[in-house]
Amino acid sequence: MRKGSEGGGVAIISRRNVKQVQLKDYEVEGLEAVWADVKVGNIRTVVGSVYIAPGDDNALELLDEVIGKILQVHDKVVIGMDANSRNVIWDDNCLGISCYRKSIRMGVRLEEILQKHCLLIHSNGFPTFRSGTTTTAPCYTF
Repeated sequence: MRKGSEGGGVAIISRRNVKQVQLKDYEVEGLEAVWADVKVGNIRTVVGSVYIAPGDDNALELLDEVIGKILQVHDKVVIGMDANSRNVIWDDNCLGISCYRKSIRMGVRLEEILQKHCLLIHSNGFPTFRSGTTTTAPCYTF
């Protein structure tokens, strides 16, 4: 899906006995995400895999819109994402960091999106990224 860059990407991978249908209606230009209606047993859930590049405010706004559209039709949603957004709710290591940093402002906006759509975070705050002395938790599940 990426245009003009290499590496990474989003994916949903399931076992053969899981029924899934890609939901292309929720894929929008400017938001690197893939969505699927996944059925295990008698339970159907929309599963999303999302990547938001560092500093990409526009992608956060698109995510807000897409989640709103999904929740108009579906009541079970799980989203795994790397949003490069920091917030003390899911990242203990950002305590004391200036609120003017872009990643912190994006984390505040992502928190607003979660509250607006009544989504719960299912991450434990443990770091998902380490580089030198820096540890952070930019990846989480809602």
